[in-house]
Amino acid sequence: MGMSLETFEALTPAEWHACYEAWHHTRIREPWERVRFAATAVLQPWTRKRVKATDLVRFQWDGEQARQAAKDAPASTEERMRQVMGRLK
Repeated sequence: MGMSLETFEALTPAEWHACYEAWHHTRIREPWERVRFAATAVLQPWTRKRVKATDLVRFQWDGEQARQAAKDAPASTEERMRQVMGRLK
């Protein structure tokens, strides 16, 4: 990850995890995302249907993003309306 031994030893577990996540995103995920985007851009003119990047290649972290979005989203429109009305009172 490019840090010195002193820096590594000074990190708390939460700080180390944050460093690892940033390194993983920069070194692993971003290059694969760029390749997937390039493949989508190259193939799109040759197809009649709209091609999504996830239609070509699915990565493990795609499921993580969907689960997080579902977790953050309200259960229903009625639930969202109750939340908004509660804030207005």
